[in-house]
Amino acid sequence: MIQNLNTFSQNTNGNIVAYKNPQGKYAALAQFIINNCQSQGRLYNNKIAIASSGRFAVEIAKVCQQRGINFLPLLGNYEDTNAFNQITAMGFNIDRTPSKEKASTIARIQQEGWYYFDQFNDPIVIEFYRQEAQRAVTELGRTPDIFIDFIGSGATMRGFHDVMQLSSKYAFSNTSYKNNTKYLQKPYIRDISYNFNPEVIETNATAAQELAQKYQNGQFGIMGNAARTFFFSIQAAIQYLQNNPGKTVLLYWED
Repeated sequence: MIQNLNTFSQNTNGNIVAYKNPQGKYAALAQFIINNCQSQGRLYNNKIAIASSGRFAVEIAKVCQQRGINFLPLLGNYEDTNAFNQITAMGFNIDRTPSKEKASTIARIQQEGWYYFDQFNDPIVIEFYRQEAQRAVTELGRTPDIFIDFIGSGATMRGFHDVMQLSSKYAFSNTSYKNNTKYLQKPYIRDISYNFNPEVIETNATAAQELAQKYQNGQFGIMGNAARTFFFSIQAAIQYLQNNPGKTVLLYWED
């Protein structure tokens, strides 16, 4: 559903809206991934492993528990006590092998019969965001003037581009990927950077942090660290409208 965020554009001339999946982004993505893996016969051993952040791992765990699927999250050095407690309470173990040993960890668990889902390469993830983008455009009633997203894996930007490429601009709401080669090792980001020529908005980090602190426990609910990046996109939208009055900016709601 489309959320009106014009409360943030009061000092500009334009509109800021965000698409929010009614289920919640991570819950919907978790179901989409498991549905597809099951329908494609990937879970022949009824075992799936995913290297993910804590919040997403919790949502995958919920789906797997409901369907009787064995789940192994590879969380490496990631620290989220709340997520760990939720996952173990559902009866799943957690692999804490350091991230630098990720490749060998994946090889080992595959030998043990686990299906490893690579969320940073699998086209299922892009298809999820294509469908999200189509719902956003349909509900909005038109293609927005620009879509802005904080750069992570690049999957959201990649999926939204496929739907809106004929009449939209695209912008990353931070610039760190340009100066860090690790980002270009991620397939989605490499594809975006080389083929889409996206605009980069040098977001005012201090202003974004102030927005996060002000709103994270209010109308947006209690937001974890990953969701706080949403406020970088909001700040980028404000800055964009200051230079491009009268436009409509679309964001993708982080929950």
